[in-house]
Amino acid sequence: MKHLALTLLALSFSTAALAAHHSNYPSANDISAWQAEQAAIKAADARLPAERQAEIARDNAAWQAALLQKNQHNAGINH
Repeated sequence: MKHLALTLLALSFSTAALAAHHSNYPSANDISAWQAEQAAIKAADARLPAERQAEIARDNAAWQAALLQKNQHNAGINH
């Protein structure tokens, strides 16, 4: 009985934590700050030498390909 009570208590806490997590969407200010940060990163990258820009582009393409492959794998598992 004690084990069941502890299990139910843990389940209620985890459910509450998940519910709270899904209701915390970014505010308009958070989104604007993120967009400004991304624009600053792009501007800084644009000032780099062409060789470094090409290296960054290759790295980004490799990450995107890996993420796409992982997402496709996960979609196959989940469906």
